[in-house]
Amino acid sequence: MAILKLLFSFLMLMIYLTLVRADTQIHNDSPIIDRNSPFYDDINGAGPMYTEGDEPMAKLDVKSKCCNNHPELGKCIPGEDDNPDKDGKCWNCCIIDCERGGVCKLMSDGHHECHCAC
Repeated sequence: MAILKLLFSFLMLMIYLTLVRADTQIHNDSPIIDRNSPFYDDINGAGPMYTEGDEPMAKLDVKSKCCNNHPELGKCIPGEDDNPDKDGKCWNCCIIDCERGGVCKLMSDGHHECHCAC
């Protein structure tokens, strides 16, 4: 019984740490530096994404609204500028071209910027 309690505690700790790490990554706006990451081209260069046969599957436009931050809109207020019910500037700018709209994203220096969802 003691072993089961220890195992359960360990599993709960692992789940908690995974959730904390995932939450930290969402708010981290630093580039992906591991060139072996499948997201390297997508995030850093908005380049092509490849299938197993190295054939380009999709080419993202670098100037695309979606999946990008938009500092030109200025700082934003979470819950207001990304709220469709409050006519938020992030939401209104992004929903035209990006079906998931826009969010007010926390940046590494503590301010918030509009980000059009992928």
